Amino acid sequence: MMIEEEKRLFRKSALKRRAKITNRQEKSAQIAKNLFDTKAYKNASMIFAYMSYRSEADTMPVIEHALAEQKCVAVPRVVLLDGEQGSGKMVFCRIMSLDDCVKGTYGILEPKKDCQVVRADENSLILIPGCAFTRDGLRMGYGGGYYDRYLQMYKEAVTVGYAFEEQLFDAIPSEAHDRRLDFVVTQKECYEAEYTVPCRNTYRLRWNVKSQFLRHRLFPAPLSNPQTA
Repeated sequence: MMIEEEKRLFRKSALKRRAKITNRQEKSAQIAKNLFDTKAYKNASMIFAYMSYRSEADTMPVIEHALAEQKCVAVPRVVLLDGEQGSGKMVFCRIMSLDDCVKGTYGILEPKKDCQVVRADENSLILIPGCAFTRDGLRMGYGGGYYDRYLQMYKEAVTVGYAFEEQLFDAIPSEAHDRRLDFVVTQKECYEAEYTVPCRNTYRLRWNVKSQFLRHRLFPAPLSNPQTA
């Protein structure tokens, strides 16, 4: 079976599984609490959050909390390119309150057209939606490639899969070029991309060039190599 067909079938099954999740609001609130306890959230000056839709984990508690803390909050909007029909690129725009959002395509809230476009940097935390995740950071999206393209441009930002525990799988169809997220947060735990640790208060980035660049911001004390610790 070709990988694209395998992904399509897996995505269909994963979405059916997600739709059956119960107590969604209560679990979403706990996911948000677990995120707030991470140093990644506490140290981020900019929060890039998707606007939850249908059976996705609700991001509204994060958006409201970050706005109350006067962090810069940005949400996505798809901008059609010249001559394109039904596709384009995704940008994030800063909102000062939920009044800055209107219903857009498919009824999903998006920022008004006069909201300022902002770009992710090393001080940004990006919440990533998806239909399935693994505990080591792989993600199954919806097939549009919007987040894949966006993250390719802003590799310095910290990325978190924002999901219900029921969305976690031991493995998902993937390709060599698929990028792992820095961590995944659910109502039960935080999972780091290359090794699983409870990270409510001790979130660690994976040991690579990016983590060495960011570790001073996330950790005041020197770190040992997690592969040998």
